[in-house]
Order: sequence, then C-alpha cells, then structure tokens
Amino acid sequence: MNPTNSELESSSRLAEAARFQGEWLATGGVFLWLILVAALIALFIIIVRVLWMRRRHILPGALVRAYEAMEGDEEAVERLSRLAADPQQASPLAHVTRVALNGATENLPDLEGAVEARARREVSRMQWGLPVLEIVVTVAPLLGLLGTAAGLVDVFGGLASEQRDITQIALGVGKALSTTIAGLAVAVPAVIAHTLFQANLERAAIDMEVLLHRLVSRLGR
Repeated sequence: MNPTNSELESSSRLAEAARFQGEWLATGGVFLWLILVAALIALFIIIVRVLWMRRRHILPGALVRAYEAMEGDEEAVERLSRLAADPQQASPLAHVTRVALNGATENLPDLEGAVEARARREVSRMQWGLPVLEIVVTVAPLLGLLGTAAGLVDVFGGLASEQRDITQIALGVGKALSTTIAGLAVAVPAVIAHTLFQANLERAAIDMEVLLHRLVSRLGR
C-alpha cells in the first residue's frame, strides 16, 4: 500500500523537526547540553515532589482529625498512638507524634525539646529536592549567557580576516542567542515550581507545629 500525500508530508515535517533539533543541539555546544541536563534534573524533582510530597502525605487526614478531636476526648491520646503506629499513616506528622507520645513521661521542657528537634529533622526531609531546584534556577540562565557569549565570540571573531555575508552573521547571532532562550526556558518553570513547593511546605510546617503544640500541652497537664 503506497503512502498518501498527507503521510509523506507528515514524515517530511518530522524529519525536518528532528534535523533542526539536532542542529540546534550541535550548535549550542556543551552549554546547551548542560542546560538540557539541568532541565532533566528539574523535571525529575518536580515530578517526584508532585507525586510524593503532597499535603496528605505530610499531614494524613485521619491523623489530623484525631488531633482536632483531642479536646475533651479522654481516649484521644490512645487513638493518636494507634494511628501514629499505623503504616498507612506513615508521615512526618506521625513520626513526630510517636516521639511526643514516647516521651510523655518526661518533664515538659525535655518533651518540648525532643519534639522540636524531631520536627526540625522532618521539615528538613520535607525540603528534599528544593536546594537542587534552586541551583537549577540560578545556574540555567548563567549557562545560557555563557553559551551566548561563546557563540558571539565565534561569530565576530573572524570578521577581521573573512568577508562574511550579513545573513550568515545574523544566523550565527540567532544560534548564539538560542542558549540564553534555553536557559530561561528551564529557569522560569523551575522558579515557579520552587516557589509553590516552598509555600506549601511552609504551610504544612506551620499546621504541623500547631497540632504538635496541642498534643504537648495535653501531655504536659
């Protein structure tokens, strides 16, 4: 069966796009490849955080409801203990809750110190990937500028010894600027994702602090 004109045209467009991408990567040199690596790292971190760092993985609903029902409930502490030990409720809040309940026999200052130390540790774990994402935000545009500077040096470096057509110069400048565009294209989504993740993390940390303060106050009575 012979291919139709539309199929041939589609194949031609795909081949042209692949050729253009190959030339673009080859022209961009090592800086463009480094930007591509940074983009892949940022994409991996964003996907992992979206899938595994959601609010319900930090503050499980059942555990939060048990905290909220603690006032006036004599069995609330026992229910919290069961939920915190439940593997299905495994979370930063559950880990700190176990520390608080295991230290319930200690005096209040020691209990508060133990809970605060474990809470800081859990918040530090919750920041997974954010420092690397911040590095990508900073480095990607700089790599783009370095690539552009190196490309412009190649374009204008031979003007004194060669007679270059203005079209060739314009094409060379455009290719040199492509690394800056690539760096910014990586940095903009990365900084948006970093800002959103950081805001969600701060809200979760504040909510966890409020809940733990309620538990420590109850245990210190």
